[in-house]
Amino acid sequence: MNAAGSAAQPGSVIQIFATGLAGNVTIFAKIGDRMIQQPNYGGPAPGLIGVQQVNIALPSDLTGPAANVSVCGGAKFLETVCSPAMQVMLAQQ
Repeated sequence: MNAAGSAAQPGSVIQIFATGLAGNVTIFAKIGDRMIQQPNYGGPAPGLIGVQQVNIALPSDLTGPAANVSVCGGAKFLETVCSPAMQVMLAQQ
């Protein structure tokens, strides 16, 4: 779990679990104002029926106490839908 006491290191990989991304969709993420075009992994979450897992590497130069993260998916880039942004707490370097 990501929280102030267990914040993610910039440059580390975070796991996001979602629903509604099944099928042949392009999965990407938004971290702050940046687009992450290629997640490390985007597909079925092992052992969780109907849940998708998206692994994203946080940019190593992120600063601040937190970053907003959204997961997006769609059959075509112009038909994508993004999740509401959630805050990921960042470890201070």
